[in-house]
Amino acid sequence: MVRREEAEAVAEKAEARMAAEEGKRQRLAAGELGLDIYQMREKLAAKGLKYV
Repeated sequence: MVRREEAEAVAEKAEARMAAEEGKRQRLAAGELGLDIYQMREKLAAKGLKYV
């Protein structure tokens, strides 16, 4: 449940999230790896790991 006073802000945030998720789905469908979308290569490298 959402308070009436917060409904507009919540709806805007939900729309922004849905748009971001759609963008990620399109990137994944185009062949981009989640590893790159979520900047995991840098996090792995910082721990001394390398994705091959």
